[in-house]
Amino acid sequence: MALPVLPDALCYLAELRVVLCTEHGSCYTGESLPRHLRDQHGVSVTRRREIFAGLPPLACNAEAVEIRRRIETVRAIEGLPIHAGYACCAVDCGFLTVSRQGIEQHCREAHGRKLGKGRRKEKGAHGSNCADDGAYRLAKLQTLWAKKGQIRYFPVDIQHRRGWQNERQYQEEAQGQEDIWKDIEARFRQAQEKQARTHGGGGLVERHDHISEVTPWLRQTGYHSHLQGLPLDQIADSYRLPHGAAEQEPELAAICSSVDRVLRRSMAVLERDYHGTEEKRQLSRLNSKLLNTFRGAEMSQDPIKPLQNSRSKQTYIRSWQKLACYYYRVTQDGYLRVGNKLPFLPNTRQRVAFEDMWKAAEKLDEEEQRRQGGREEELGKEEEEEGGEEEADSTEELSHELDQTVLRFSLALIQHRLDVRAFDSVMVSFAAVLAWDPASKTWMQVGNYTSYLSQLIYDCQLLVLQHSLQLVDSGKAQDLTACITNVRDSWLRNDTPGPVAELLGTRLLGFEIARNTVNQAQVRWHADGETIVYQEVQLRMEQLRELVSHEVQAARKVLEQDLCFGAGESDGEAEDDGERMPRYDLRRLLAVGIAIKKFSGSQGFQFDLDLPGEGDGEGDEASRTQGAGSMPDVFHWQASHKPATGNAMYGGTVNFGQGLTDAGIQDYRLCSQMWHSLCRDPAPTQGRKHARQESTQGASGDGNGLVKRLAFRRGSHRGCRRIWSMEEALTVLKQMHGPGAVYKDKQADAIRAVISNRQEVVVVLKTGEGKSLLYQLPAMLPGAGTTILIVPLVALKQDTIRRCAQLGVECTVWHCNQSPSPGCPLVVVSLDQAVQTTFFTYANQLDAAGTLARVVLDESHLVCTAESYRSRMREVKQLRILRCQFVFLTGTLPPQMQGPFESALLLQRPLYTRSITTRIDLRYFVVEADPTPPGPTSGGSLEAYAASAIENVMQGEHYTAKGSKDRVLIFVRTRSQADFLAVRLGCSRYYSNSGREDEKAEVIRQWIRGESQILVATSALAGLDYPHVRIVFHVGEPSGGVIDFAQNVGRAGRDREGGYSVVFLPIGWQAGYTKEGGDLLPENTKAMQRFLDKPRCRMIPLSMFLDGQAQSCKNEATACDRCLELGLIPIGTAKDGRVEARSLSMGAQKCVDGSMRERSLPLAAGYAGYLAI
Repeated sequence: MALPVLPDALCYLAELRVVLCTEHGSCYTGESLPRHLRDQHGVSVTRRREIFAGLPPLACNAEAVEIRRRIETVRAIEGLPIHAGYACCAVDCGFLTVSRQGIEQHCREAHGRKLGKGRRKEKGAHGSNCADDGAYRLAKLQTLWAKKGQIRYFPVDIQHRRGWQNERQYQEEAQGQEDIWKDIEARFRQAQEKQARTHGGGGLVERHDHISEVTPWLRQTGYHSHLQGLPLDQIADSYRLPHGAAEQEPELAAICSSVDRVLRRSMAVLERDYHGTEEKRQLSRLNSKLLNTFRGAEMSQDPIKPLQNSRSKQTYIRSWQKLACYYYRVTQDGYLRVGNKLPFLPNTRQRVAFEDMWKAAEKLDEEEQRRQGGREEELGKEEEEEGGEEEADSTEELSHELDQTVLRFSLALIQHRLDVRAFDSVMVSFAAVLAWDPASKTWMQVGNYTSYLSQLIYDCQLLVLQHSLQLVDSGKAQDLTACITNVRDSWLRNDTPGPVAELLGTRLLGFEIARNTVNQAQVRWHADGETIVYQEVQLRMEQLRELVSHEVQAARKVLEQDLCFGAGESDGEAEDDGERMPRYDLRRLLAVGIAIKKFSGSQGFQFDLDLPGEGDGEGDEASRTQGAGSMPDVFHWQASHKPATGNAMYGGTVNFGQGLTDAGIQDYRLCSQMWHSLCRDPAPTQGRKHARQESTQGASGDGNGLVKRLAFRRGSHRGCRRIWSMEEALTVLKQMHGPGAVYKDKQADAIRAVISNRQEVVVVLKTGEGKSLLYQLPAMLPGAGTTILIVPLVALKQDTIRRCAQLGVECTVWHCNQSPSPGCPLVVVSLDQAVQTTFFTYANQLDAAGTLARVVLDESHLVCTAESYRSRMREVKQLRILRCQFVFLTGTLPPQMQGPFESALLLQRPLYTRSITTRIDLRYFVVEADPTPPGPTSGGSLEAYAASAIENVMQGEHYTAKGSKDRVLIFVRTRSQADFLAVRLGCSRYYSNSGREDEKAEVIRQWIRGESQILVATSALAGLDYPHVRIVFHVGEPSGGVIDFAQNVGRAGRDREGGYSVVFLPIGWQAGYTKEGGDLLPENTKAMQRFLDKPRCRMIPLSMFLDGQAQSCKNEATACDRCLELGLIPIGTAKDGRVEARSLSMGAQKCVDGSMRERSLPLAAGYAGYLAI
């Protein structure tokens, strides 16, 4: 393959699949080369495309970062700078750096070498210079990448560049150096495969090659080494519970149910001891403390306590159930195996216990199946009842037997002696697997992981308790204390050789790391100093006051009106029988109500409610109740914690009279005044004659009202406020597209609206008129900040990435697990991800920092048209809380939809830039096909008819010619139609679940390259931009109305050489304007019906709906079938060699039924054909 002529100072390195620039001393990949060519060498966009078309596939950035350092010396690469550096002399280390301080720090921390100022020695021959203790040596280094963050040094030999004459000696010393580049190339391929596996959902847990990749947590636990090489897609399934597959795995489901019963028995014992009387206790306080003691030196003073709620109980039980499933799936189903090696090593006792447990589960399952089968009808009712009792007893015995085997198996897991390798234990291996998060494909945060260890340890305590109680009940042991102590000292303490000690040590380490780790800030102040940001929520201080005031008012209403706590309360002075009625404190009423509820029925405390309205003012018997504790305790219960907890955790009681000093009381009063100041109604706006009363509907829970007020706020547009001139924009345009680049049609007006920083901009340009320039060019302006591009379709995102790479626009695709680097000019995110909390948080961070320039929503018309089947469309308006510019791009926005569009996106006064969106340069045809035509090639269906006609079209010279760029798109309504046509025509298909995202992207790339000239798709393909689409077929009535139809046919003729739109309808098709129930169809659908019916000109219903003004076919080159049929367009004699219409006519004639009335009308001589109508 002949390589293209590259600019001076550039050369292609075939071994590494990169381009080397000797002028700048760096290599460039397929993603970084376009921008380098444009910025540093001034290469035009046309020339860049020629270079990329001629070069072999280049490596990507992800592959570049994966290059690792090497110890071996290789020949220096001509054109790359040579740096004086240092290499570590330790075996299998390979650490390289250009900093002396860096190499010395590495030797101290990684190898324990103590190096001082007097211990360095740096003289001698090249290659032998080293510290006096041999810790490191001098080396000559090179790096392929000069960009910070991608630098990876490798040592080089420069003797041959200085005229070394002894070639044999060089060969002996440099033996094997030629294989080093092959090894680097292999690492490139491995990096590429790793990236494909990561995005594809499969792959293995990767090895951490460098010490910097291993955190202290992983280094001390060894989890990364244990999970290395395990398949990622099997980790979550290895401990999956059989809830959804209980019928396929009945034995495993029975074992999980047995685990639930065993653990709940121990939980019931703890609950009875904790809440019951001394007479009902099974455990003494001493035994509870012994069971909760994990240290050998002293006994814990905290007894083991029961779990508080049913959800916690179920969570703890599921942990042990998952452990049992993990053992089964690894040992029996072959999960997480590397060859024949298991991730853990079960001992003989565990194998025997598991076999007994499995046999017991099989017996129980067989008995349950036999019971479900029913009994013989000849048995009498009495016999049936006796048989039912016997079967119930049999089932209970089998369940009891299974519970005993489950307990023995669990004890075998706990009592596993670990002499050398901790991961031989099933429990330790399972704990390591839980540390990996399959969703994010990374390690779980330590603070979130320790709870899983606590669950396993607590389950072990419950199982030991159940085992000890059974020993005492069966008479095998007399003293419960001695039994618990024996098992605890052997297997539950932190100095025992079992798995529990490993879990205890790991949990203690996790607590220490979590305590000393500062989590990422969740609440941030905005740059204006008046707004707080929490994830996707932004609140100004006046809005916070409004929310708190609203909640206080709602609570007051509930307490005073619904609960009648405000009986007798008055806003002012009210007279009742000549006496003033006092105003009662809401806080006191609330505390009294809680006291009544909490202490009702207890003894030892009487509290005088002193409610007004009855008695002699001192309270009667009805106003007194029994209680316990004191009034300060009431406030503790009111705060949802015990008094002891409040005193211990909050540093004092709430008894203001005795527990606080005068200074403390003043502090409490100051805090109270601040809260009252925050919650009181905001002061009237100064300087406004008519201050509009803000509605509190948004604060009440609706959510849309608050977002709407945030979107409508005035003077809140922050972000990048810079305004650029059209001259600056034109300079960037010429850098992107060459010195002769000019704006198309309405592009200049749209660009002017965007760079002028208007807050709301709506751009309606027809397909092919260059809407993508409206986010590409502003992102390249100096100091432009970050532009967020939201694309609603996967195909559109893939096409956007491809076009940005061609133009050298730095583009980053949003991934929920990795935020883009700061300063990235363009971030592309799908609609489904854009409305999630993780992306909201990222966008709010940019907004708070003032670096968010704009948010661009492409194909924004889908907010109105796709809302019924894509619920995420309704959530797009939540993004309006961001205080930046919003640009909405679409190719189809009819004037009658402008109002609903603005309402759906909360637009107030947007600036519109609109052009005529009807594609008047296309030819529109509607062909009625016989559903049962004769002929060997037809299949008796509309799809078969269309396939025959399309096959005949594809025989034209424009498609059979070698290297033809013309392509064909076929849109269908259903996936079954797509599958049929793809098989019949031998082409690819594209719909929502036709494959993974990367697989669908490859389908599009193959179609663009010409490996398949036809692509069958549903409406999921909307937004594809390929200039040489010649014909767009619709098989059946187009779905989505005129708007989606215009989007689909807009794929054709973008190279300004014309195109066709052909719709195949079954014979006898009739237009309908009402639904089955009699309701009228939407205007979008009715316009489609008028187009498919027999109008005077097919262009008229299209243009009337899309643009609000009627247009018709102008000449024979763009005449539709109706204009030709009615003779509205005179036939000329111009010739341009096109044969598509003729071919289509021939295909239709082959499939048409003999009884069908056929008329062939002469088209323009330039198209030299006939079309069957």
